[in-house]
Amino acid sequence: MARLSIRLFGHFEARIGAALVDMPTRQTSLLLALLALDPDRMLSRDMLAALLWPDRGEDQARTSMRQALYRLKTAVAAADPAPVEIEPRWVRLIGDAVDIDAAALDLADGPALTAISGAPLQGLETRNAELETRLGSERLRLQRRLIDRLDVLTAEAIEAHRFAEAEALANRRLSLDPFDESALRDLMVASVRQGRRNAALDAYQAMVQRLRADLSVTPADETQALWRDIRSGDLAEAPPEPEDAAPEPAMPVAPPPAATLRHCAVLHVIVPEFGAVLSAENPEAAELARHRTLDAFDAIAAGGGGRRLGAMGNELAYAFGEIVSDEAPAVSAVQVGMEMVRTGAAGGVHAGDSITGDGIGQGPLGFLARHIARAAQPGEVRLSGLAQAECHGSIDLERMPDLEITGLGAALRLWRPVSNRTERRHGWAARRSRGLSRFVGRQGELAELDAALVRCETGARVILLTGEAGLGKSRIVHEFLQGQGDALVYRANFAARGKDSTYLALGGILRGWVGLSDTAPAREVLTAVEARIGATSAGRVLLAAAGWVLDTPVQDADWIAGSRDRRRRSLVELLATALEHRPPDRKAILVIEDIHWADDPAASVIEQLVTTLKSRGLLILMTSRPEFRPEFRTDWLRLAHVRQLRLEGLEPGALNDLVDDLIAERPGLSSLRRQLVQATGGVPLYVEEVIRALRDGDAAPAPGSAPGTRDLSGVEIPASIRGVLGLRIERLPADQRQVLEAAAVIGAQVPERLLARLTGLAPDPLAEALDGLAEAELLHRVHSFPEHVLAFNHALMLEAAYRATLPSRRQALHRQMLDLLDEGHGGRTDDHLEEMADHARFGNLWDRAAGLSERAGDRATGMSAYQRAVLHYERAIDALARLEPSRAISLRQAELYQRMRPGLMILGLFDRAYASLRKAEALFREAGDRRALAECHVHLAYFHATDSRFDAGLDCCDTAVEEARGLEDPLLHAEIEGARCQLLRMRGLFAQAVRQCGDFTDIYTGAHRAYRGPHLGTRAVWGRAHLAVCRAYLGDPAAAQVDIAEALAVAEATGRPVDLQFAWHNAAICERIEGRIDAALPLFARALDIVRRTDLDYFQAWIMGNMGEALLEAGNIDFGMQMLTEAVERKAPVTAEVLLTLARISLGKGHLLTGDLDRAETVLRRCLADSRAMGHRFFEQVALRRLACAVGQRDPEQGGHLFRAALGIAVSDGMVRDETRCRLRARDLGIDLDGIA
Repeated sequence: MARLSIRLFGHFEARIGAALVDMPTRQTSLLLALLALDPDRMLSRDMLAALLWPDRGEDQARTSMRQALYRLKTAVAAADPAPVEIEPRWVRLIGDAVDIDAAALDLADGPALTAISGAPLQGLETRNAELETRLGSERLRLQRRLIDRLDVLTAEAIEAHRFAEAEALANRRLSLDPFDESALRDLMVASVRQGRRNAALDAYQAMVQRLRADLSVTPADETQALWRDIRSGDLAEAPPEPEDAAPEPAMPVAPPPAATLRHCAVLHVIVPEFGAVLSAENPEAAELARHRTLDAFDAIAAGGGGRRLGAMGNELAYAFGEIVSDEAPAVSAVQVGMEMVRTGAAGGVHAGDSITGDGIGQGPLGFLARHIARAAQPGEVRLSGLAQAECHGSIDLERMPDLEITGLGAALRLWRPVSNRTERRHGWAARRSRGLSRFVGRQGELAELDAALVRCETGARVILLTGEAGLGKSRIVHEFLQGQGDALVYRANFAARGKDSTYLALGGILRGWVGLSDTAPAREVLTAVEARIGATSAGRVLLAAAGWVLDTPVQDADWIAGSRDRRRRSLVELLATALEHRPPDRKAILVIEDIHWADDPAASVIEQLVTTLKSRGLLILMTSRPEFRPEFRTDWLRLAHVRQLRLEGLEPGALNDLVDDLIAERPGLSSLRRQLVQATGGVPLYVEEVIRALRDGDAAPAPGSAPGTRDLSGVEIPASIRGVLGLRIERLPADQRQVLEAAAVIGAQVPERLLARLTGLAPDPLAEALDGLAEAELLHRVHSFPEHVLAFNHALMLEAAYRATLPSRRQALHRQMLDLLDEGHGGRTDDHLEEMADHARFGNLWDRAAGLSERAGDRATGMSAYQRAVLHYERAIDALARLEPSRAISLRQAELYQRMRPGLMILGLFDRAYASLRKAEALFREAGDRRALAECHVHLAYFHATDSRFDAGLDCCDTAVEEARGLEDPLLHAEIEGARCQLLRMRGLFAQAVRQCGDFTDIYTGAHRAYRGPHLGTRAVWGRAHLAVCRAYLGDPAAAQVDIAEALAVAEATGRPVDLQFAWHNAAICERIEGRIDAALPLFARALDIVRRTDLDYFQAWIMGNMGEALLEAGNIDFGMQMLTEAVERKAPVTAEVLLTLARISLGKGHLLTGDLDRAETVLRRCLADSRAMGHRFFEQVALRRLACAVGQRDPEQGGHLFRAALGIAVSDGMVRDETRCRLRARDLGIDLDGIA
């Protein structure tokens, strides 16, 4: 048995021997930490319960305490001796039974103390304000104990001339408190005594910068005196140490941070006054003057988030977008430059991607910024076109002459600020100055808000708008408020951290109440509030709450001494007073933005406002990210007066409208509409930024693009989105960055078990890194059962993290990930094929990538997911092309080209489908593979069944028969006849189809009943359905019923969408032919529903054409015409011409029924010409018959001629039902056809 040991410094953990104790819950860890901070002391269970569960009632808190104690006792049960003593009212940690690192501080030596890493109690951060205060105090206490012990040991080391040890100890003290001047002085002394005078002076300068930037103070006199002594040489190097002195410990040198690609800006400044400074006679005075100027410029740059890259002569360079999170580093660089050039300097700014580090100044960014600065006049900042694009809307700019630079292909476009005193615009001001895009697709949400405002007349209403970043929550609020001129508007805006994540953000409500802006001093707001509430005793309580929420000193001692719940209740009462104290005829709208950032106390206040405010005329409108969930006493989202509106991406129609508005002046971008709809998920912000980059010329056309068009696939995430995300990633500690890069390679969903194996980190370091990433708001947990799964907070975050990983590391991680997936699934990888194919591709493992992509394409085809199938087949072909050429490789490529045919046709990509088949044919012919050639010609036959080249398709069938001659392959022979049957059915030669191919489906029984082969649908379904329709048109309903029943049975068995829609569609056609329209319409509807929910757009016009015909026959002419018009006009791009002709013939019938004879004749004459061009006998006779009906009403002689032509085709081709219809329609018009047999 082993003792329990507890680590309080660094990441909190407990171990029994070497084994880590697995704490079942976070509250259990917090409980053990509280006990370990004060071992041997009996702590009240009620006190601990109130501290750990403050927002639960006493009974519930006690219950939670009992559960936590049970879990803790179980977790440490293996420790010997037992470390925890539990009594009914008390609990303690037995000091003699546990080893706590903090207890050994007073006995530890220097090396042991420098080995203690990390601040105390890491990983125990909590949003519980009272508990966090308690933990914060304990952190300070432990840190002070450590510093005091380090202080003593440093003095001992200096006195004993162990200067290397003293330096290490002083550095450790500075890591704990970077403003500890005592530690700095010890470090300086230790460095000088080792002969490292410059290191001592550098340490002093670093402290000067820290004190100035963060505290606005200078070093203490004692520190400055030591600096002067070292600088003058008065503090000398130490004499040699005795021979038996302890050897100097090796100090670990941190490796340089890994290079990353970041979006940055460089400001290059030329300072004329440096010339006078450098020419001064007194070198020391010159150096001091130069340093003063440098310090002043550095301070200006630091205020804008800039870092000096270097100084040479009278020129300086600063980088922006590295140190301070900045989504528009060029804006910050220009603002800083405008302030610097007021001294007479000249500045140049350039922005773009660069490898991070000091090399930025020597790379393209620094090079161009330097040339731009040299082109600027004193007192002027100029900037490149890329920097200008980033500043657009934030700073007013004007165009300047282009700059010619030797070696640069094109002249550099330059801009400058209109005035050096131009202020930067933020938020909506910047957005409006750029011009807001058209507001589309959110009319439903606006209507909901308008309705809520009306309903609030009977009592308060609450609306919560939720959605991912960029979906337009704030824009909806903006548009809604624009139309509410008479309403009183109050605002509270939360932010991710700092004061604006606390209850202080609610101070905006008071500002709105008293009519003062956000910039008004808090004291002024407090005075105005006091005037509103009066000086009564109740008013004094509310005034104290007002001071609290406005972050001003509260003078009421009784209020301060009150409980937290009492203070919170008074704040709720104050805010309720502000919202309800208004003219009775005026409504109030409280807008609370980004409630997901609110901390627990603030969220609790909001909960109480939502649950208690019932006054009439009040609408509370909140916005949040999807992850927000109420976590307090009540799930207030379930209350009757609360409504949650979840925003999704814009619908395709609205997104098209937005795209049209954004590209109105650039028709060359119209080809991007479909890619944008597919690639952006309908997020308006993403669409706007991508199109703006394209429209402004920030993205080059992809190779091979047609003139005047651009390809979205070549566009990167806009810099305005990448900037802040990339910087947050770059500033992560090494372990957290390692984990984040691995997570980005895994993908959108990150199983923790895979992450652990990919990073190779032990549970503790991994947990610590994940805690840090969660705190940095980069990753969050989405599932805990059956396994822990993490996700990036946003898809853009995933992309930014992936881009920030060096390509060589990405490749290695992808290869490792592929092996892990293969190993983890034991060869059963069907559910992970797409994922594994991607890892193989990005890992440059081309043979594996080809095989996995091929299997992924087959699986997607089986699921009727044809877009994905085509994508995977193309990737497999590309992977094979990267391998050593061979006959086997060529055959694999040909097979893949052939497999793409069904998917490409379904997607309406007919030219690509035909080109793929021709490539396959050439490769098969070159390889001399007869069977493969026969199968390829079957695919070509199926293609021609839809491109209306029926004769070419039948020739392909004959060619396939010759190629398959002598091959013992009954399935191949059946497939050839199936292609022939489809050609004849689609051509309207029903009798010939039954006569020549009536028994080819016999093979699709038993083991072959569900056979599909490399084709679109299950062969029994398609063959039987084709034959059923042919037999129905030929007047053989019994045989048709047998065939269609089998097709339906097989389709139900396979469950594949493409089979089901085809079987139901053709069953509906059979019912319509028999005149059972009521039975046909539900079947058409079922088929149409399937194709609309899947990648089966190709079939829509076909189904809609037949369904429209049935609706016309049922007398529902308006709905029928609507459906037929949509089929013809909107579905044409993805529909074969033969199917469009079918829909047009029905549309002609509709015009006949509505009495529009002219339009009917126009449509039907076109159909007649198209039918004859494609040799489609059935369509020709239907078009002739319906055209005869239109013409015969005005010209019976011409009508009779057309009727006779239609009747001749029906009789010769055995179309019994159509022969009858032809005679009846002619008789109705008084045209005699009785003499025609």
